[in-house]
Amino acid sequence: MTALDTATYHINYQKYTFYDEYKRIQPNIKTTQPQLTKFWSVSLDPKYTSEILRFIKQKFSADDYLKQIKRIKKVMDDSKHFHLEILICPVQHMESHVLIDMLKKWLTTPSDFELTLTTASVPLNKPYSKELCMSWSQLYWPLVWKGNPMVQEIRESYKNFKRGTVERYLKEACNLSNSSIASYPIATIIVDPIKDQVMASSVDKRSGEDPMIHSVMSCINQIADNERRRRKKLGDHKETNNYLCLNYDVYTTHEPCTMCAMALLHSRIGRLFFIKPSSVTGAIGENSGCKYMIHLSCTLNWKYEAFQYVGDRLQPSKLDSSLSV
Repeated sequence: MTALDTATYHINYQKYTFYDEYKRIQPNIKTTQPQLTKFWSVSLDPKYTSEILRFIKQKFSADDYLKQIKRIKKVMDDSKHFHLEILICPVQHMESHVLIDMLKKWLTTPSDFELTLTTASVPLNKPYSKELCMSWSQLYWPLVWKGNPMVQEIRESYKNFKRGTVERYLKEACNLSNSSIASYPIATIIVDPIKDQVMASSVDKRSGEDPMIHSVMSCINQIADNERRRRKKLGDHKETNNYLCLNYDVYTTHEPCTMCAMALLHSRIGRLFFIKPSSVTGAIGENSGCKYMIHLSCTLNWKYEAFQYVGDRLQPSKLDSSLSV
């Protein structure tokens, strides 16, 4: 595989771009650092391996980020006997005494066996090279190398990327922006990609009286209002969809701020497309605003893809240079 793969895919792996116009927003390989979190681990004799693995499978969900982490680590003592260190769950998920009580009830260890929990620092993000994987495994906790995840992720993303559809909705957002007379000519469109249907659209309406009416927030509110009316009309009060924007695509002229990026995350969107970066308040780009890249945070319970249009054919209305998005 070369940096530029155009035989089958219109992908530039060094720039993370599709068709030289759409940049997938993800951490730079050269600057990637481990995002560590504390896990509870327990030390056990190898004969309890099957029991503890059944316990973990039944009591804790198999989160995607655990796929690159080895659950079990062999540790040899001074007398050349080895025991197993087993990762149980993130420390924040459960207090130690509760977990110990659960383990005592599950394991067939002797009644006088003293279960002791320790903490281990574990990388939640995937290393992008075999050398980095080996380094993190030695420094923190053993990891599994299954090839460069960046390449795998980008190719899977590309397979679901419909260039014509993306460009059509970004053009629509630009038209909304260019026709707006608001101080902040920012426009957003939310689309159900399965039905190829616009679910909401709005331009920015923030003002000194209400600075919270960003176009993204207005769109989410529209979808919430429509769902409320639907349930009232049909007498459907069941929580059939707890997440109003589940796997929807969001097209917006400007990079969302922290408030909007978090609202999109809580709404469980699938993908975000934007044109102009927001260097001061943006929450998506690696060098924007808080530099947090909210859409990819390992400490939050959802992730979504984000793309920036980096071509020159689509241009939304320009913002006053004195305004910060």
